[in-house]
Amino acid sequence: MSLSRLATSLLLLALAAPSVAAQRSGSTGAPAFVSHPLLPGDAISLKIWREPDLSGEFSVDESSVVVLPKVGPLNVRGMSSDSLKTYLVSTYSSFLRNPSIEVRLLHRVRVLGAVVKPGLYSVDETMHFTDVLALAGGVSPDGNPNKIHLVRDGQTLDTPVTKGVLVSDSPLRSGDQVIVEQKSWAARNPGILIGLGSTAVAIITTFAVKH
Repeated sequence: MSLSRLATSLLLLALAAPSVAAQRSGSTGAPAFVSHPLLPGDAISLKIWREPDLSGEFSVDESSVVVLPKVGPLNVRGMSSDSLKTYLVSTYSSFLRNPSIEVRLLHRVRVLGAVVKPGLYSVDETMHFTDVLALAGGVSPDGNPNKIHLVRDGQTLDTPVTKGVLVSDSPLRSGDQVIVEQKSWAARNPGILIGLGSTAVAIITTFAVKH
């Protein structure tokens, strides 16, 4: 390994080491804080160019530990995708030549309400909420795509969410619920209203004629 490459690897390792070391040792030192920390049941999507055996999706267990190829067990509680990528680049650089690595964090959330297939889904931070709803088959005919709420521990979050918002730009985190509201009764039953209107007009006209 050349001196320049060794220096680069040591620098990357130095940047990542404090966060990773704190996670492994259980220290109270604050890790890199992000609004979307990894939790048990989440997963890491790892893609390494020209290394299919090292790529894939790897689940985080109940102890917040993920087992990655060549790296082994790694405690990722609270780590951001950037700090995790920095650590993995420095680690894989020790045995791969100029690795190109893509790291994505996958969070488990429930998509409920007026969607075609309500359920539990893995959501990528790079998705827009349109993509999140698509995982659940899209908004049902009775749903209002402009009324999306985030619910955490039974409480609706105040932050408004629209279809075009990125997950990374929202407060959404693992365990939350994405709920699509139904349209109003009037919007769901336009035919009934038209029929009632016609009936009312007929009654009024008949009454006017008789009097």
